[in-house]
Amino acid sequence: MDYFLKYLSTAPVLLTAWLGLTSSFIMFINYVYPDPLTFPSF
Repeated sequence: MDYFLKYLSTAPVLLTAWLGLTSSFIMFINYVYPDPLTFPSF
């Protein structure tokens, strides 16, 4: 039971950290390449 309570306490923390890391990476990519849906014509 202790392991289950430890899992319940760490899973939201890890999920929040992972989502924060992923969203900050996506925001950085959108900052460097502002509109990737319009392709430049070479």
